[in-house]
Amino acid sequence: MGTPEELNKNRRCFYIGNVTYFILGAAFLAVGIHLYTEQHTYAALAPSSYSAMSTAGLCVCAGCMIMIVALIGYVGASLTSKWLLSVYIGFVVVLFLVQMMTGIIGFLHNELARERVKHSLYSTINRTFVTDYGPESNFRLTWDYMQETLFCCGVESYEDWYYAARWPKNKFVPDSCCKLSFFSNNSSIQNCGKVGKSEMFHEKGCYEPFADWLLHHLKIIKIFSLLFGIIEIGLVILAIRLIRYLKRLKKAQSAPSYRFTRSHRGDEKLISERT
Repeated sequence: MGTPEELNKNRRCFYIGNVTYFILGAAFLAVGIHLYTEQHTYAALAPSSYSAMSTAGLCVCAGCMIMIVALIGYVGASLTSKWLLSVYIGFVVVLFLVQMMTGIIGFLHNELARERVKHSLYSTINRTFVTDYGPESNFRLTWDYMQETLFCCGVESYEDWYYAARWPKNKFVPDSCCKLSFFSNNSSIQNCGKVGKSEMFHEKGCYEPFADWLLHHLKIIKIFSLLFGIIEIGLVILAIRLIRYLKRLKKAQSAPSYRFTRSHRGDEKLISERT
């Protein structure tokens, strides 16, 4: 039978797990904000479903939902509300299923994601440097920054630039492909991509380092999903136990108790009394 002591002990365990859940949700939200503000440099070149922006949005939404659900659980446990705890269990189960499905799909489609990244890079490379205005200008700036920071050139090699729309049939590459080690402080890197000396260009393509950078953000989601899954299983068990304790305690409080009384004639009589 449930007792107030057992109820309080189970509730304390639930509070600890729920606070941990809330903190992880806040951390997930912070990761999303960080991705949105700091690590969206190459987002213009990524497939929309794998971009840092979509990853950031997923982290922010999931983090907010987890924090709200954790608050529902806290209020439900504090008020000993079976209805709120039942709602809490339902939300946690839904979040658990969504996280597990997302993790499984991400694991199974890892190679497909890389192919989509490659296709996206090829689709943008020939729309780059056509004009100095509009989306193509964004592509140009993003390609330049990516090649400078990742020390790469083209999608799979620098030769991918030989067929760019700006210089068809000419073996040119953007200046951002040039290795800075070939230039002294007094030298200008301007137009180095038109020199035609391949040893001055970054040999490796940008596909592999860019895909690694992009999928690294998806790994963050997988790690958080695993942590959330473990905690959510424990929280559901604790919430169910808490509801059962509340039912038992309510039943015990509402059940009649009996005692013997002696009448003035000396006869014993069993009467009920409610605690």
